[in-house]
Formats: sequence, structure tokens, C-alpha cells
Amino acid sequence: MVAAVVVVIVIIAAVALLARRK
Repeated sequence: MVAAVVVVIVIIAAVALLARRK
């Protein structure tokens, strides 16, 4: 489903941002 894909993208983006902050 599209919703699942969006959720995965958001999670990956959040993790990437947190990793870059360090």
C-alpha cells in the first residue's frame, strides 16, 4: 500500500537526519 511506503520513507528520513545531527 502507498501508506506503508510513505511510513517507511518517513522513518528512513528521520533516521538519516538524526545520524547527520551527530
